[in-house]
Amino acid sequence: MRQAHELQAAGRLNDAIGRYGEAVIANPASGIAAQNLAQALGDAGRWKDALPHAERAATLEPHELAVQMTLAEALLAVGEVGRASDLAGDMRRRWSTNQRAIALQCDAWRLVGDRRYGQLHDYASLIAISKLEAPSGWRSLEAWAGEAAAQLRVLHGDRGCIEVDARDHALGALPRTIDAAVRRHLEKLGSGDDPVRARNHGTYSIQCLWSEMVTSGDKRADRIAQEGWLSAIVCLGATGQLRLGKSGVAMQPRLEAGHVVDPEAGLLVLFPSYIWQGVTLSGGEPCIILHAELVPGPAHLPDHD
Repeated sequence: MRQAHELQAAGRLNDAIGRYGEAVIANPASGIAAQNLAQALGDAGRWKDALPHAERAATLEPHELAVQMTLAEALLAVGEVGRASDLAGDMRRRWSTNQRAIALQCDAWRLVGDRRYGQLHDYASLIAISKLEAPSGWRSLEAWAGEAAAQLRVLHGDRGCIEVDARDHALGALPRTIDAAVRRHLEKLGSGDDPVRARNHGTYSIQCLWSEMVTSGDKRADRIAQEGWLSAIVCLGATGQLRLGKSGVAMQPRLEAGHVVDPEAGLLVLFPSYIWQGVTLSGGEPCIILHAELVPGPAHLPDHD
């Protein structure tokens, strides 16, 4: 199926669907083959065709999280909201910290007007927006943001997403720069029984740092940090809007953003990792933003002179 994966990654969905179909015929007992076909059909907007394959995959591979995810997305896309919510709820019980499972159940709740959606998308209490202080070694926050953005443009090349090396002088200043703001937000959040507060013990660690470059031709669906807890975004310029809450699942009616943030250089936005995120460009220039995915635990901050 390697060739099919390559075709799908290259956007040649019809060719990929053909290859995945051949794999399903050759391996009728393979749930993964059925899931790959279902996902490719869904990526092509053919969720009604995808659903039988997604259901078959889930029957063959009941313990594979990715297979269950594909079925839940297919159910949402074809309007079987109740089944989608039940399946997402089951995934949350089995994989309790998985952020995508939470996001899919929230999508189902939003479609039917369930109040629990609003509780997990209380933007006023769950999101923190603050202007950072200039990192040590830079004369201003704008100077640091400009240098970081320039480095990232070179590192990105033609890639939309890249990992960030925390040892780099400019980019590696990010963990220490956001630390005070993150700790203030954790203190303000406090404890509770929702997916964020239930894991809040006042400490955190950075799971990964990465950068995203969005251009006018990008068609990436909005995303969530599946293995995260809190997501931190640092804007390096004001070339668009950060949108939160627009579902990455192609369904009708489309679930649009529930909150937008106008970025400026050095602005930090913290929000639960299960909230869909994306960028809307306002001009022709690419938008570069830094991401830090946070998980509960002690912070280990590198020293920077």
